[in-house]
Amino acid sequence: MTDKSSPTTTESEGARASEIRRRTLLKTAAWSVPVVAIGIAAPAAAASTEVDLVVRGVSGDSVGAVSPDGVRAYSIPITHGFWLGTVGAAPAPPGSVATLSFDNRILGGPSLTVGGAAATPLGSPSTSGNRTTVRFTIPATIPAGEDSIPGTLDFETMLFGEWHEDIESFSLQILPTGPDPDLTNNGWDVPARYYDACDASVSATWGTAAIPHENGEQFYTFPVLETVTVTALAPGDVPTGGELSVRGPSGVTTGFVVTSATLDGADVSGSLGTPVYDSSAGSYRIPLGLGIPAGQSLVVGLSIGLAATTSEYVSNGGNASFFGQNDRDQGNNYVSAPVLETDHDAEVTATWASSALTDTNGNTNTVRYADTATVRALSGDVPPGGRFTVFPVSDYLQDVSITRARLDGVDVTDKIGPHTINSIGFYDFPVLVGIPEGSVLVLDIAQSMKSQPGQPFPGDGGVNFYASSDRDQSNNSAYPPAV
Repeated sequence: MTDKSSPTTTESEGARASEIRRRTLLKTAAWSVPVVAIGIAAPAAAASTEVDLVVRGVSGDSVGAVSPDGVRAYSIPITHGFWLGTVGAAPAPPGSVATLSFDNRILGGPSLTVGGAAATPLGSPSTSGNRTTVRFTIPATIPAGEDSIPGTLDFETMLFGEWHEDIESFSLQILPTGPDPDLTNNGWDVPARYYDACDASVSATWGTAAIPHENGEQFYTFPVLETVTVTALAPGDVPTGGELSVRGPSGVTTGFVVTSATLDGADVSGSLGTPVYDSSAGSYRIPLGLGIPAGQSLVVGLSIGLAATTSEYVSNGGNASFFGQNDRDQGNNYVSAPVLETDHDAEVTATWASSALTDTNGNTNTVRYADTATVRALSGDVPPGGRFTVFPVSDYLQDVSITRARLDGVDVTDKIGPHTINSIGFYDFPVLVGIPEGSVLVLDIAQSMKSQPGQPFPGDGGVNFYASSDRDQSNNSAYPPAV
């Protein structure tokens, strides 16, 4: 067979969704194999008017495996999608022949569709050792010039994780019924790539940071990256050319600075590039100009830049990942921020006032609502930035205010922000003071009722206190006792 140009492989997650179609997957991979896009450039237009068929814009998948000892691996790109056209003004009439050859230990049961029509098998498959060759007749006309039609290769069997020392190449060639002046653009013959395997494992340490809301009435606490460690798990060295990707809390991260870098304790900070923002991923990429020998660890210290304030709720602390070549296990290349666990438990109790209110039916109803609320830190320090909520008497409450706040008897009224009415009509007050373990915050509440009649059968009011990561929120609300 005429030697064809080898396709170039790059990662393409979009190709997985649009191009890859499998009937049967008999064995999962021992490593994560990315989808690959295989591109072949069309040559300049041929001088003659003969039909010059060309295969363009190829995409597919990679099949691969790791040796039983974990030292070696292979990967071979398998075509699944492509486009067919011709160079020049002459189309290729129906009857073009596609010849497909592959390793029958990892692939089986091929089918071909071109322009939406199934290609017809031409004769029986031929097998020589581990190599099978199948030919198809294409029923469609292949258009000329800039036009092209899609082709799709499917396999009933595609085995991942099957180790062999001698994988056969994957080849595809499509020829028109008549002479073709240039056979270098009709397909390819791609060998398996064998390489030394490695395994990079990622871990991280986290600090905490807090950002106030731009209204100054509350703030958010979240984890932030402090160090990222990449360890080369034996066997195999992690090669030079890898890249760290680090991400901070969404919406408030302004940048990262590498503050230190050591390889098994030796300073290698000069081998790391400057973090560069990748807008498509929302992360910062740090080039690594060094390899990591098996059994050694690269530790990268980081300083994160954060906005002074935020207008949105900050709920996550970001993540870190490593991208490198020849990694046999990509499942340990990523680490995300932990959920902050704070060792505190706040309990809410209240005292109650009552009023006799007239409804629109002329009936008098006695309703109860809180006039004081007590928030007690049963264990652990309750952090500042909590929220105290008043549940109003339905359709009757005119206004509510906190007239005084005391923390263990000390006046902290200025640490209670003005209320806002949330989407379900409750009154939220920011609490800008923390409550040390064993301490008590007492809130005096004034609630005024409307003078005009309200809806029949009004319910009683209630109160709630919320602080992030309270380990027991079942005791954070209080309601009048049953009568």
